[in-house]
Amino acid sequence: MDPSQVRTRIMQDHDTLREHLSELEEACLTMLSDRQHAVCVRQLAGKLLQALTQHTELEDAILAPALAEIDAWGAVRADQLLTHHQSQRGRIHELTSLYATQLDAEDVSRITHSFIAELRADMEHEERDLLHPDLLRDDLTVVGSNSG
Repeated sequence: MDPSQVRTRIMQDHDTLREHLSELEEACLTMLSDRQHAVCVRQLAGKLLQALTQHTELEDAILAPALAEIDAWGAVRADQLLTHHQSQRGRIHELTSLYATQLDAEDVSRITHSFIAELRADMEHEERDLLHPDLLRDDLTVVGSNSG
């Protein structure tokens, strides 16, 4: 897969994750005024966590190898991505367990909004620092290289 195809595929996944985040955020707001909506929040959170797990597996499979090949810092970037995903998997596990418990609506909302903000920041970081078109390019020319 070409670097631009990797970028496109990951960005599409980010768009899907953002849709899940918005849906979950809206459900949390509804839950604060209607406690019966907690079931919906738990279902949407489960759907998001499953999509996020699949997304990190996709990034491990296609983004990390693409990053490792792009320049002298590529292997470092790839290792940082993989390490971050290990941490994120731990967080997903924590949240999955948390949603299985009976917390009050305010706690669920607070924890969920915190996770949503965290995930949005992660995606923005990836898009800026790992998925930028100047970084994941299809040509093999290194910017600033001297051919002479």
